[in-house]
Amino acid sequence: MISSKLTKILKEAAKQVRNCSEKENQDLWDAYNTVGDLLYKLVEFGEKDPERVSDSCSHRISLTANMVQSFFIIEELISSGAYWSASAVLRQHMETLSRIVEYRNEKTKIDKKPPNVKNLPFNMAPNYGKLSQLCHTSGGEVLGDFSVSEAGEGVASPIPKFRKEWAKSYLSLHIAHMLALGLEIWFLQDELYPDTDIPDIDDDIIKVANLLVKTGFWKELEVKS
Repeated sequence: MISSKLTKILKEAAKQVRNCSEKENQDLWDAYNTVGDLLYKLVEFGEKDPERVSDSCSHRISLTANMVQSFFIIEELISSGAYWSASAVLRQHMETLSRIVEYRNEKTKIDKKPPNVKNLPFNMAPNYGKLSQLCHTSGGEVLGDFSVSEAGEGVASPIPKFRKEWAKSYLSLHIAHMLALGLEIWFLQDELYPDTDIPDIDDDIIKVANLLVKTGFWKELEVKS
């Protein structure tokens, strides 16, 4: 593949950011790998036709599949230092998760308004406003943190840098999204395959939750169904 000089520079910088991120947040990477294995277990189990699919289940099947499809992209954005771009996809995932919960609880509306993120588990709703602020570029002073240049205050650098707090916060939120989706897939499969033993994910959920508590992202685990 032929790359421009800028692309090569950006890729090299992203590689350096990833190295820093992996060294700094080992517990979070353990949690990320654990929740990834949890999702794989559920996805593998769900690769068979159910006997009956309700309208609610049909919508949730599509939404969960699309979320799983892009998980690795978010991880790459965060670990490469593209925090602003990561905020947009994290926000999209938060809305999608909320819509999945609405379909499960049969509370969807025809008015096509954005889903209500207050129905999300793990007290994730407050993060939505922060992500929206970044996506709408209304937090200019925050965006400036992503492009600080050593050349001076009047110069913005496109080269990604490792930002310790952003890396930790975004990866933690991403893991929480994955964990919430794992629960939703389990609820979905419990409806699709009522006469089949669904994979047991309790131990994995507890392990991931404990790691998020250990890193300070959660004070305790509280599941809101």
